[in-house]
Amino acid sequence: MKSISYNVQSIFRKKLISVGVMTALIRLLISIISLAKARGISALIISATENDVRSTSLSAITLLALLLLGYVANTYLSIIKNKHIIQNTHTCRMSILEKVFANKLSSISKSRAGELIEHIKDDLDTSINYYANTIPSLICGIGQIGLYIVFLSLL
Repeated sequence: MKSISYNVQSIFRKKLISVGVMTALIRLLISIISLAKARGISALIISATENDVRSTSLSAITLLALLLLGYVANTYLSIIKNKHIIQNTHTCRMSILEKVFANKLSSISKSRAGELIEHIKDDLDTSINYYANTIPSLICGIGQIGLYIVFLSLL
């Protein structure tokens, strides 16, 4: 029996790379906000130890604003990222089905249905996880090291 198979990663690499780039940028933005929060906590502690009430109040308000900004940005960007992942996943699955059904009916009937379902679900999920989590985590780890080095050198 002849089976129908496709290389999911090569077919959808462009769509999945856009998901990875978005994830990496979101994580780097959140890292920058976290560094700004650390700077705000530092300013708050310094002004509190110097008994400067006005500066302490200003630092506390700034820190609260940064915390709120970080929470809102994280929530909003996560929603956008998840929507983008779901849309691209759906597009990829539909493209696979179009390629499968573009074959002759005799080829489709000779192929194993379980194998097709496995390719559509497991291979696509593996590819999405690779491009949406693994690669962005590597990029963000390298980017965060650079950010922390710059942050610590400015202290």
